[in-house]
Amino acid sequence: MDRNRLNALRNRAAALNSMLPALLALQADLTSDRAAQVSIPQRISIESAKEYLYLIDPATVAWPHGLYVRAELLGTHSGIDTRANAPEVETGTSANSSECFAVLSALIEKIQPLGQLYRDSQHAADGFFGKLMRGGAVERAQLAAEELEQRLMDPHLLELDTQARFYLQRAADAHRKQQAGVSLTTTDYPEAVHAALCEALDVHAPKVDTLDRSFIYPAVQLVARIHQCPYGEPMLAQAATQALARIRAERAEVLIKAMPLEKLKDVTNERLRFQGVEPAGICTVYDVYKAPLSALTQISGIGVQTASRMKAAAQTLYTEAATSTDMRIGNEPTQAAMELVRVLATYAAADTLNAEQKARRERLLGYFTPVPTLSPTGAPFIMLSNSQALPSQFLDDLAWAGAVPDSFLPPEPAPISGDTAWADYLTRPAHYQSLLNSLVGTGDYSTDLGLDDDTLQAIRELRLNDTLLKDLYLRGYQSFGAKFAIVRAKTVLGDEMGLGKTVQALAVAAHIAADGGRIVCVVPASLIVNWARETAKFTHLDVHIGHGDAKQLVVDQWAENGGMLIVTYEGARSLTIPKPTLVIVDEAHMVKNPSALRSKACARLIAEADCALLMTGTPIENRIGEFVQLIRYVQPELVAGLDQARSPQAFRKQVAPAYLRRNQKDVLDELPQKIESVEWVELSTADHAEYADAIAQGHWMKARRAAFVAPSPMSAKVERIREIVEEATAEQRNVLIFSYFRDVLSRLESELGARCVGVISGDVPPAGRQTLVDALGQSGNVLLAQIGAGGVGLNIQKASVVILAEVQVKPSLEDQAIARAHRMGQTEVVQVHRMVGDETVDEILLDVTAGKRKIFDEYARVSEVGEIPDAIDVSESKLAAFIIHAERERLGLLVPSDDQSVEENAQTEAGDTGVIDSNADASGAESTPVQPDHKDVVG
Repeated sequence: MDRNRLNALRNRAAALNSMLPALLALQADLTSDRAAQVSIPQRISIESAKEYLYLIDPATVAWPHGLYVRAELLGTHSGIDTRANAPEVETGTSANSSECFAVLSALIEKIQPLGQLYRDSQHAADGFFGKLMRGGAVERAQLAAEELEQRLMDPHLLELDTQARFYLQRAADAHRKQQAGVSLTTTDYPEAVHAALCEALDVHAPKVDTLDRSFIYPAVQLVARIHQCPYGEPMLAQAATQALARIRAERAEVLIKAMPLEKLKDVTNERLRFQGVEPAGICTVYDVYKAPLSALTQISGIGVQTASRMKAAAQTLYTEAATSTDMRIGNEPTQAAMELVRVLATYAAADTLNAEQKARRERLLGYFTPVPTLSPTGAPFIMLSNSQALPSQFLDDLAWAGAVPDSFLPPEPAPISGDTAWADYLTRPAHYQSLLNSLVGTGDYSTDLGLDDDTLQAIRELRLNDTLLKDLYLRGYQSFGAKFAIVRAKTVLGDEMGLGKTVQALAVAAHIAADGGRIVCVVPASLIVNWARETAKFTHLDVHIGHGDAKQLVVDQWAENGGMLIVTYEGARSLTIPKPTLVIVDEAHMVKNPSALRSKACARLIAEADCALLMTGTPIENRIGEFVQLIRYVQPELVAGLDQARSPQAFRKQVAPAYLRRNQKDVLDELPQKIESVEWVELSTADHAEYADAIAQGHWMKARRAAFVAPSPMSAKVERIREIVEEATAEQRNVLIFSYFRDVLSRLESELGARCVGVISGDVPPAGRQTLVDALGQSGNVLLAQIGAGGVGLNIQKASVVILAEVQVKPSLEDQAIARAHRMGQTEVVQVHRMVGDETVDEILLDVTAGKRKIFDEYARVSEVGEIPDAIDVSESKLAAFIIHAERERLGLLVPSDDQSVEENAQTEAGDTGVIDSNADASGAESTPVQPDHKDVVG
């Protein structure tokens, strides 16, 4: 082969070989995962249920190398699909096989051998002397040259070369375009940019839009102003959080000052040993916490390692106490506490925005917090969404922020001093706790409720109409409860006592009344005044009290004018009440007997109303059937099949769409501690004689109050109660004493004298009960109450000591009574004393009622989805007979013939006093408890 011909072949091979790096790079761009990944370090995310809206500043986006190249060669460009009619080529490297990829692969395969042939053919044109010097190498070079010529003359290679150069040129042009900048307004590859963004965000947005940043910039500026406003919510929230942290730190110091050094051993699992520190003045955990390390090491026997461990253990105890979630403001006017209430008072005074403005402000803060660094000039923002509603609301919010920014800023309130705020706080602590929760609290109390996604979404999206509310700050769980009642229409609200069921009901009433609805509230007679006060205090609703001589006239006025009609259970029976929009039934466990006339009257109102809210903290007092009946009133379809045995969890699941309950420990971080103690009292000789006589007679009620009959100082229970009251008086605490029996209360009133402000019993009208509550802490520090009358509906946060004179048959009676004091707004630790006579019916009742508590805890304490059987519980008559029998046997008073007479006596006594299951007589009419001697009183 002559030299010219060889040189031409080798030049052609070199030219093809020089293309190889570019071909390989292009092939890598078309197959590499990095070409499909967009880096979006910052974005504004707006999400609601399954909808989303993402706003992206293109200046912050890192677009992947090869994005435009892939779009040009493997995707759609300018309406021309380069993949159309392209043959499938098995490459094993990409699912995006195309003619382009096939050409590149084939050409690379053909070019790769050319490099070696190029090198081997170098001496193929050597003459005689070359062959002489190189021998067989020249021959091998000539063979390589011939193979090289053969390959280069392949028509397919020539075709591939032409096509590949075309693709390389297109790729180079696409790469230059990407380097010039990716802009959605001018891009040549909108589909590729769209797909890359969606893949990076893991979404499937139907389209990508742009939004001029000049439309966004004013809203971002407004959010910055809101954050910087000294009386705006963000700054006040920060101040409140700091003050609350100081309060917690102060309480932590008080706590560790009372901790003995032995606690350091507990926290180190007994691994810490130290001696001789107390003589050096180190006596508490606080002393260790405050002492410098050098001071500890100067103590004989304490080395650096031991001192360091002591300090670390003390620091752990302090940190654990100081970083609690305690939300209590408390009753100590420390500098931090007074600053906190001042901030809260300022928040209340500056909170002048209406509901719509607040909602829009909260959304704006949500969009742009933290406040992004944003230039007013630059490329438009990228906007992706799968929703029509979210972009519309977002753009509407931006328009309002740009048009009237000052409407989102609160007016500057008048200065408020800490002393003024503290004095106001002491008069209404629950209001300030609600302000604190509203300002810095959190709470989406909608989890694990057994509700379907659509219901949860409807609850979360519902905006309560608060135009008829005033001075009411709903906590997160209260707002959820009100929305749950509205969305589900007819429900049972079973929140534990003290969590504000009344204000949740008022929020529901105000929402419905704002749309012209009429509200009927059915309550026990003792609660009429309380409901009238609360309605007037927290709402603008007209209050109509359908009670008294002109009650039907009042009902007629309500029917014409609307508002809130408050009637008793007796009124619900006797009055002609037109169809209400919403009916509220308070203390709804009073209609657990479906055959009672009051139950039938309430059932009629519930059936006629569009919405119904049954309120009770004790849906179960004795039997599961009571709970089932309440659900039957509101959503009867849920109780089908509950006559078959099911588990507690299954029961909760089935009733979840109609039943909502939260417990204090779940939602009230600020609730003070409740310390319950059993006061075991050994009966005196006189007490014991009275008790043995009652047991011998089979007199159940007499046995329960035998320890209060003996004259002073022979009554052991009276003496112990006097001691507790004296101690509480010395500590300037107010005391509530509950008993089931009126003669017990009369005895205690006589014993306590001027300390007692009076007795709440069934004979005291509602207004009189509130007067006695108001007098507590003014003219005396003890309030006596019949547990069935004073244990329901009243708010007595001024008392922090509760005494239960005897164990109650129904645990719910005790819980309700305690909750009169241990509830939202209480600032002091609540001490509960249960007076239990040693070796008496009190002791047996403690064991028996534990079973009732267990039933309530399993079926009603938690609201979640489920179904269960009707549990059978003993009636009080049988319970009384059982206990009397056991006590006679213990005291040696039992004779064989006594068994039947004891039960009959107990049944007669229970029936005479209306103790249990006396809601209706045989005809279905409500019965009135018989009080032959005005002593055995029904709760």
